[in-house]
Amino acid sequence: MFDFKYLCECENADMKHTLRVKLLIETSRAYGQGLLRGIAKYSRLNGHWIFSREAEFYRKTYHYKKTVFEDALADGLIAHVSSKGEAEEFLSKKIPLIIQCVHEKITKHPTIVTDDVAIGQMAALHLLECGFGNFAFCGLENMYWSEGRRDSFRNMLKEQGYGTYIFKPKKKTATATQERMMIADWLNSLPKPLAIMACNDDRGQDIVAACQLVDLRIPEDVIIIGVDNDELICDLSEMPLSSIELASEKGGYEAAELLDQLMTGKKVQHKKIVIRPSQVVTRRSTDFLAIEDLEVVESMRFIKDHASETITVNDVVNAVPLSRRMLEMRFRKVLRKSINDVIQVEHVNLAVQHLNETNMPISIIAKRSGFSNSTYMGVVFKKITGMTLSQFRKQIHTQ
Repeated sequence: MFDFKYLCECENADMKHTLRVKLLIETSRAYGQGLLRGIAKYSRLNGHWIFSREAEFYRKTYHYKKTVFEDALADGLIAHVSSKGEAEEFLSKKIPLIIQCVHEKITKHPTIVTDDVAIGQMAALHLLECGFGNFAFCGLENMYWSEGRRDSFRNMLKEQGYGTYIFKPKKKTATATQERMMIADWLNSLPKPLAIMACNDDRGQDIVAACQLVDLRIPEDVIIIGVDNDELICDLSEMPLSSIELASEKGGYEAAELLDQLMTGKKVQHKKIVIRPSQVVTRRSTDFLAIEDLEVVESMRFIKDHASETITVNDVVNAVPLSRRMLEMRFRKVLRKSINDVIQVEHVNLAVQHLNETNMPISIIAKRSGFSNSTYMGVVFKKITGMTLSQFRKQIHTQ
């Protein structure tokens, strides 16, 4: 005879071991989607959680935020919030919680943050490689992460002997159209050619639109780099936008791992999940060398075109009608680097791409990135990035 009571008891016992996790993460941008992929991967491998997510935009009501906990019970929560006040509202629910705040830093609770110092530095180094001498930053007001990227970008350029122009809106509140016009006026007032870091891809799109308003050519007059590598946003721009990719999937995995610890009763003190930049994805908005020295430009193109090969300084010299001594002098004057420095940077850029996009063995990556062997690649990689190959790979991959 079928024992229905026994079946219910078994199902209830199983349910006790299945954790319910609420996800209030913005899903229309690559950053939030990366977090969700990482969380889902952790659940598949470790938790088998039951998820409830933010309602679809067409089902939200004006009182949605106040009722997010009424539609489903939750054992844990990972949420994007706009302010500390909203964070406190969630914290009052007394459940395990990881928060990422858009406008203000969260310091007393487990949180997700981006490595804004490393992001600003990566942007500065990429724009410096393009040979520009005028630099600017366009961010968003009252966003602590934008300010962190701005300060890091400016400090890195200052170390190289350059100043930075900072966009400051004339009005505290303005429509999107008014703001783009203000950016256009600001851009028009700055010296050219100009290299600009946008705090994120959305801001980069604003800059592209502003350039069109005042007939500034991209990339001849202005080059632009954004952050997040949101492919839809980058490709929706009139000029495809170069951008810094973030290891958000890795961050989502680590956030889920931390939440699992919290839900199972482990004590965690002020834990931060840090999402780091992984690489620059170059598109047309920075595909330009603002260098008047034609031999240096030709040499740079040769190095980029042969980055996957084991080229030497002599190979570069043989590609232009100059002596080695003269070409070295011009590289130092224009780029503030030696020919070999530039070769190594291009090899490392290619290695970073392989590390991000493949799981190939290090020995194969070394060969395909123009290094003579993996040991030498490790030495050069550490010198340029400050990390070992294994540290870099661990930083961007979940497993």
